[in-house]
Amino acid sequence: MEEIGANRKNMGTIVNPAELFYGELNKKVDLQGRISLPSRYKERFKGGLVLQRGYDRCINIWPPSEFGDYARQVAALPTNISKERRQRRNVFSSSFDADMDRQGRVLIPSRLREYAHIDEEVVIAGMGSYLELWSRDEWEMEREAIEADSSRIAEQGENYR
Repeated sequence: MEEIGANRKNMGTIVNPAELFYGELNKKVDLQGRISLPSRYKERFKGGLVLQRGYDRCINIWPPSEFGDYARQVAALPTNISKERRQRRNVFSSSFDADMDRQGRVLIPSRLREYAHIDEEVVIAGMGSYLELWSRDEWEMEREAIEADSSRIAEQGENYR
């Protein structure tokens, strides 16, 4: 598998494609529930990171500044509409601050590991402004679905051609 590229995107407008998280990387979870991020991300995540339950049985790994941009958008949702309150609960109740240790490892909370069916083998996938952490099995199913629908997805996504 190819390495994940260097990273960063402002919410909304991509300044430089080389500043995005992209690609995929196989990793292992240690017995304490930690994953090791690539050393080239140590500086990027030096101020910490935010782990969040993803929508598709994965875990989102956000640099704090990008999560802050996203969180502000979610926090602005009205509280008088039930589906908007649920979205706020979904995002904020499932988000955790984390730090890397000296070896670049991050402890993944057991609640998130259980949600994403993560045990020993994982895949880190780039998503532009953040990373996703998948169980190897869940990622393989997602990848098959993407590959089966890639033409249809591209045809419907006129905004990013």
